Amino acid sequence: AAQGRVGGPCASAALSGLLAFASLTSDASGLGKHSLALYDPGRFMRLDAAASRALNVLPQRLDGSASFSLYGIMARARTAMGKRLLKAWLKAPLVEPAAIQQRLDIVEAMVADQGLREAVRDALRGMPDVERLARKLEAQRASLADLCQLYRASSVLPRLEEALRCHEGLAAELLVSRYAAPLAEKHDESHLTKFELLLEASLDLEAVPQEYLISAAYDSRLQSLRDQKDAVEAEIASLAAAAAKDLGLLLDKTIKLEWHKAANTKTRCLRITQKEEKVVRSKLNARYMTLETRKDGTKFTSRALKAAAERQAELAGRYEGLQKDLVAQVVGVAATFTGVWVEVAGLIAELDVLAGFADLATADPTRPYCKPEILDRDEGDIVIKGSRHPCVEVQEGVAFVSNDCVMQRGSSWFNIITGPNMGGKSTFIRQVCGSSRRSNSSAGKAR
Repeated sequence: AAQGRVGGPCASAALSGLLAFASLTSDASGLGKHSLALYDPGRFMRLDAAASRALNVLPQRLDGSASFSLYGIMARARTAMGKRLLKAWLKAPLVEPAAIQQRLDIVEAMVADQGLREAVRDALRGMPDVERLARKLEAQRASLADLCQLYRASSVLPRLEEALRCHEGLAAELLVSRYAAPLAEKHDESHLTKFELLLEASLDLEAVPQEYLISAAYDSRLQSLRDQKDAVEAEIASLAAAAAKDLGLLLDKTIKLEWHKAANTKTRCLRITQKEEKVVRSKLNARYMTLETRKDGTKFTSRALKAAAERQAELAGRYEGLQKDLVAQVVGVAATFTGVWVEVAGLIAELDVLAGFADLATADPTRPYCKPEILDRDEGDIVIKGSRHPCVEVQEGVAFVSNDCVMQRGSSWFNIITGPNMGGKSTFIRQVCGSSRRSNSSAGKAR
């Protein structure tokens, strides 16, 4: 049946329009990189804009606080990928019991295992936006700085895999099969380990983050320029030491060698604090040139240091121009790993969101979350004990009174909610709807 739907005339026309809109056939570099799969909208709950606003699913422009929406409460992801995925999940919640149960089992494991939860979240701290970087890499628009960010992300994957494999609870097999094993496969010698070796061989990683350069060993002309740059850098260090001695200050303590940015150029300079500037002001005005004065200190230079810095900038420009073609070659080779990075981004985003759910569930013991019992679509009841509205209960000065909701097929499937104005009718309806669609429930018990 699926094959018939994919191959039908309407599907073929839609696919043709999509290919034309995305210009996939006009770019030879994209050939063979795409696959066709059947998208089943029945796997997700259809939530229109009105329902989303009524249930406070996503932040609204006039919200006074992030806690006014479910997204604001649940957005504990450490990565940009995780935050985008959470929005997608909230806009289209799952309805398949097996898929929902899998997410719940993973969240339950992270709630029970504090070491696992903290290890996953610590590993994801500072993780770059791999998804966006992978798209730039695919279009071969990535810079050396982007490649270095991917290199850093790749180096974190073994630590993330190890944390997942160390869990010994009921969800251990699920964590390994769903995340640890795929991460290990993506980081093996045929995939991201090879990517790391490529960057180690082609980039000057020791210069990062001050500069992003092709390794001088890559080309003899680069090596010559590198030797000249090193010589100038040594001269600059010597001039900085001489200036510190002249002013009676300690290099790297009371006087520091730093970079000064102005008019899209970056040159070396010296910086002292405002306190030290008052002490050496007479010498500073007589023998040096002030570049900038701010709250964090005064930047200045000497004639000799300025000349050396200009030679350094000129050599850096020549190095940059010479490495331009080499950068294109390195990016072209690195782009062959795009598919791997896209899959890794998906795994990281899922882990990030689920770890954020576990962090939310354990954040405040006075406002517990429970793991609901998920039944098949066409059987069972909706039973929620001690239900609370997660947005209302966190507002200042609110002592939320929990509520029960029992909807039994055939006897109380349709309920009428009555009460005075401002009595909590809408809040009750929203919290029941919200509890019925979230991966974890702000209630004592739910099914």
